[in-house]
Amino acid sequence: MSTVTSGQSERTVAGWDRVSALLLHTERLLQLVENDDPATCDRSVDLELIRQLCGSVAEMREALVDREGQLARVTERSEALARAQADAIVHSAEIIDELERTKQSLSDARAAAEQAAQDTQRLADTVFEQTHDGVLVFHNHTCVACNDNSLDLLNSTRDDVIGRWPVSFTRAKLDTGASAETLLRQICTPGYAEEARSLEVRLQPVETHEFWAEVTATEFRMKDVGHVLLVVRDITARKKFEVELRRHRDFLNNIINAVPDPLSVKAVDRTLVVANDAFCNVLGVTRDEVLGQNADQLLPQHLASHIHSIEDRLLSTGDCSMAEHEIPRADGTTSIVSTKRSVFQDESSGERFIVATSRDITDDRLREDRLRLLASVFNSSTEGVAILSSEGTIREANPAFLSMSWNAEGTVLGRAISEALRFDDRELATALKQVEAGTSWSGKATATDKNRVTRSYWVSLSPSADLEEVSGRIIALVSDITELEATQAKLRRQAMYDNLTGLPNRRFFREHLQRLIEHSPSSSGVTICFLDLDDFKHVNDSAGHSTGDTLLQSVGRRIERVVGPDAFVARFGGDE
Repeated sequence: MSTVTSGQSERTVAGWDRVSALLLHTERLLQLVENDDPATCDRSVDLELIRQLCGSVAEMREALVDREGQLARVTERSEALARAQADAIVHSAEIIDELERTKQSLSDARAAAEQAAQDTQRLADTVFEQTHDGVLVFHNHTCVACNDNSLDLLNSTRDDVIGRWPVSFTRAKLDTGASAETLLRQICTPGYAEEARSLEVRLQPVETHEFWAEVTATEFRMKDVGHVLLVVRDITARKKFEVELRRHRDFLNNIINAVPDPLSVKAVDRTLVVANDAFCNVLGVTRDEVLGQNADQLLPQHLASHIHSIEDRLLSTGDCSMAEHEIPRADGTTSIVSTKRSVFQDESSGERFIVATSRDITDDRLREDRLRLLASVFNSSTEGVAILSSEGTIREANPAFLSMSWNAEGTVLGRAISEALRFDDRELATALKQVEAGTSWSGKATATDKNRVTRSYWVSLSPSADLEEVSGRIIALVSDITELEATQAKLRRQAMYDNLTGLPNRRFFREHLQRLIEHSPSSSGVTICFLDLDDFKHVNDSAGHSTGDTLLQSVGRRIERVVGPDAFVARFGGDE
């Protein structure tokens, strides 16, 4: 396909004119040549013709070149247009083919959609009718559709339900006993803002027993109108199970809380999942504050790290040995607790938990320290200490007591104290009865030791102050006072007797005289004789003081011998 403009037409006509002129000049030249008549041949005319011919040829050449260029351009344009037209035809064919395929795909998709819609409808109808739950569709609180199960659950006919608000919903109750109808109407309202679109209510169908139901509402649009799909599920069995489960849970919680020792259960990540009242009381927290929290945060860092390492070892090795910790209490004091840890694995989930039970042993440790102190005092005491039964049988004795006993150390226990120390049985039996009645007793006892030496003992018997002891115990303190009595006798003799003659001195005489006056009958008298040696000074001066001392000793013995044992002879001093 080509196009020629008016300018091109004019140039074409001019070209043909020049060609015609050129042909005419050429014919004239040929005639001249053929005639070859000099007379008729005009040189000037020939040259002019030749020049015109050359000009015409040149113009012709230019016209031909221009024409060739135009033809080339026209040809190129025509070819481009032809190619574009061919491409357009091919593309149109492709588009038509694609449209045909799309049309077929749409047709197939429509058929598939219609089939899917039919399948969905059949599935919906199947679910609607075959589900074990009751399904109802509401519009403006009016039931517009329901399945057979809903009729069975509500003990109603379709006429009783369709086109109205079910009677069972009007009589529905919450677990508190309050009416549930208002809440049911709320969740059956399209666009209801509350997120909770599910209720657990007690439904009371007509002429049948009530049952627990879970009512779930779902909003949907049908024919551009808001509807609510209500699913009613009988959960009576589940509620009974929940009640029983709650009862068992409360029973276990009460048991756990009744344990006086702190008890806790932690997950592997140390999250606290169980804590009894004793555990919370020790740390001064509530259960809601600590459950779900990391248990390490409840303790000082150094203690938490120590416990963490123990629990890591427990999880890796299963070692359940006891451990003692100092735990800060809520009141600022510190308790010593003994903790037993074990690993529990849930069979259903496979999760592992750390179960820890602790016992406050602060009083036990203080008691042990006190017992160690008492044992040290008991064993280090220089006095003999023995623990007796109410019958006087030795239950325990310290080393000092054993050293006083006739028996070897291993044979003292289980023997009577009178047998071990050779005391008078009768006097000791009386004392034991007195102590058993709750009165302490102390007195002097004399016995012969293992070396056959008579020794004196001061014995103190006291009832045990241990209120937890069922049968009475007696604490016996035995002190060897033999040396003490000897020392006291020596001191008394030094204080009451004259060192030279061995006779009572003036002090002893006065005390003896006072006793005689106080204790003698009024009808009795007391005879006093006062002697003074004559010229005793002369003896000392002439024979010496040693001779005088010998004389005084001799005179004293002679007077005692003469007056007899009933008389009391004393030296006042000097020769008196």
